[in-house]
Amino acid sequence: MSGIVATAFLCLCVLPGIAKAQKGIDPSDIWYRAFILVQSAKEMEAQGRFLEAINKLDEAMPLYDHLAQQSPEFQPEIVRTRRNLIAEKRDQLKIAMGPRAQADLHNYRVWFVCSALGILSVILIATMLFKRKQGGEQADAGKPDPASS
Repeated sequence: MSGIVATAFLCLCVLPGIAKAQKGIDPSDIWYRAFILVQSAKEMEAQGRFLEAINKLDEAMPLYDHLAQQSPEFQPEIVRTRRNLIAEKRDQLKIAMGPRAQADLHNYRVWFVCSALGILSVILIATMLFKRKQGGEQADAGKPDPASS
């Protein structure tokens, strides 16, 4: 269930930001960044750092997704293959991690989503309080000062 929440959060909040930030960027630059992340994941896997490898693959996947959606003419076969390979590799790494580490991964993702939602809540509350304070100061500006009466 939390995986669905994390995916929804990623799709609704993070990916539009990535898309805006990467608008106008050469697709080959995006591909190169994703390629470097996948290479880092391979190195981490070789060192037995499976969780870190999965995290690198999780960083690379939205970049390839962005290429597939926003630049479908850019190396479509390579992008499609990379997306499939990342999905397969993530599954292999989860199995290699074992059940305890998978639970840690799940807990990390739940923590990440909850932290992100908490930060967004604080920002929303601070914005509402700031607007309320501004509105109160504007309303007070038109009242006569009781000390001067």
